[in-house]
Amino acid sequence: MEIYATNGDSVVSNLDRTDMDGIAPCNHEEADTRIFVHVADAVRRGASSVLIRAADTDVVVLACACLPQLPALKELWVYRPTSKQHRILPIHEICAALGKQTKC
Repeated sequence: MEIYATNGDSVVSNLDRTDMDGIAPCNHEEADTRIFVHVADAVRRGASSVLIRAADTDVVVLACACLPQLPALKELWVYRPTSKQHRILPIHEICAALGKQTKC
């Protein structure tokens, strides 16, 4: 499992990765949009399934908007922990049910 986090303008990872050109430095002010810089990087490096952990519902909306722009990504999941329950949302299934109108 690869884990990435933004620390200021730099990116830290649990891997000893030297090529961070696609993700660092990162100048996105909003953490919600920074997430998708990392998702796009994962897809460029061959990922076909990605899980995002985010409590903010904005991330779910952004995921639905961004998924059509990443056709190589077959599965996109958003894990939303709440005080009462934990949900894993299948964004790829939500987009499929919504149809083509989810394009950016």
